[in-house]
Amino acid sequence: MDKTQHYVVGVSHIDMAFVMREEAQEEMIDILLERITGALERNRELTFALEQTAHYRKLEKRRPDLFRKVKALLAEGRLEFMGGMATTAETNFPNGECLVHNQGMGLEWLEKNLGVRPQSGWLVDTFGLNAQIPQIMKQFGMKDLYANRFGGNKRYDLFWDEGLDGSRIRVSGRDLASLNLRPDSQAFVFCRNWGDVDRLFADADALNSEFPKLVVYYLENEEVYSEYYCSLVRERAEKGEAWKHSSYGEYSRALEESAGSLPVLSGDLNPEFTGTYALRTPIRPGNR
Repeated sequence: MDKTQHYVVGVSHIDMAFVMREEAQEEMIDILLERITGALERNRELTFALEQTAHYRKLEKRRPDLFRKVKALLAEGRLEFMGGMATTAETNFPNGECLVHNQGMGLEWLEKNLGVRPQSGWLVDTFGLNAQIPQIMKQFGMKDLYANRFGGNKRYDLFWDEGLDGSRIRVSGRDLASLNLRPDSQAFVFCRNWGDVDRLFADADALNSEFPKLVVYYLENEEVYSEYYCSLVRERAEKGEAWKHSSYGEYSRALEESAGSLPVLSGDLNPEFTGTYALRTPIRPGNR
């Protein structure tokens, strides 16, 4: 396997109950899915990742045409569901039982209605990772976890996260709050315009990890999906460089095939206050 490979993954995160009322959010989701499914129909090499089942529960009644497209593309492997929680969870305030119910409800709905079961966890734009997360994710069959907002003085963007009971799950992701983190294998940029996309690929070109590299084209809320990043992947591939559009699952499998060891960090990530509002340590042990 070529360890210099860059795996380019498109993902979106749409907050629940944030900055807009429900009807406006539903319209935004419809527009995003129209653009994404249209792009996948035009570009056979393109893939994209979805998250949070709550966004799709009403879609079948509201837009049955879009629901059918999403289901078909999931079956083809062109779309991929990550995490599969009912709603992406804040992990500092809720206790473990809440997190288990959230994950279980989401997975059950996905299997019944869309015929998929995610293999990778997803905790993006949440606030910290508590030390129960590895155990919970492993018991739901998750092979790894994509996350950010670890906080503190973390130096790694790819590591083993060890929980309270000794369970370990492999974590990849860029941390918005760790100023000392040295990006080796991950390029992650919130892409609101072409300049952001250019910055993402400049960051990716500078990666020098021995492991496969992950390049995350990330959208959030009302940002418009653009196919501009596809042209940058194509340019590099045409030069003979090892770049490709990929699902996160394909990147994960490439990591499993790679030799080498990863650092092991405590599962209690972000125990100190580093810019997030929900880090109240006395409440967290009390919930456990």
